[in-house]
Amino acid sequence: MTKEEAVKWAGTSGMLAERLGISPSAVSQWERVPELQQYRLWRLSAGALVVDAEFEPKAPEKAA
Repeated sequence: MTKEEAVKWAGTSGMLAERLGISPSAVSQWERVPELQQYRLWRLSAGALVVDAEFEPKAPEKAA
């Protein structure tokens, strides 16, 4: 998810920071939403915000 998507969902970057329990300056430093915060936002938004595919868990490979 992009920072812009997350801010749009929360209303403002300050409101986003408040919902995550972090400082507004932390949000302002993001170029993109960090992995842990993406999962937190996914839960807070009830799935309206989607975690980037690169962070999704991979199924373990089966031994041959």
